[in-house]
Amino acid sequence: MNKEHKSQNVRFYARTIVEPGQLEEAKKAYRPEIFSDKIAQDEDIIQEFAAMTGLDYGEAERYHYRHLAAIAKGMERYHKINFKQYGMLYMGLRSRMTKGKRGVTEKSIKGISFNFRPNKAVREFLKNITFIKLSGPPERKKQGKKKSSSPKKKE
Repeated sequence: MNKEHKSQNVRFYARTIVEPGQLEEAKKAYRPEIFSDKIAQDEDIIQEFAAMTGLDYGEAERYHYRHLAAIAKGMERYHKINFKQYGMLYMGLRSRMTKGKRGVTEKSIKGISFNFRPNKAVREFLKNITFIKLSGPPERKKQGKKKSSSPKKKE
């Protein structure tokens, strides 16, 4: 399964972010976000793994899910995992901004984020990616009732 990728291009667009507590027109910041046509599914990763190892699909699927379970247990136990060839996977906390150390409480924590910090080899690989700017996020197709195809009557 050696598919040649057409390019190393990554398309992105800038999304407007309004600072909290400010009017929308007052101060806008722009953050680049990556746009992707495709999202890899489990089946895609399993097929890649099977092709790389020479295992059949069923065997590769068992290894895939066992590996993900081991990563989940490792994150639960250690909160950080160092993949020597790739980088560090670690958990962070998302919280509301508070004044002073004493303002940080359990209630101010919104949730957990997972972060990946690539090592030097991965960062060097990522430098080869070229970015192409889009005018904005793509329009989403509206799913709903289909319009009737009958022509409208003119009076």
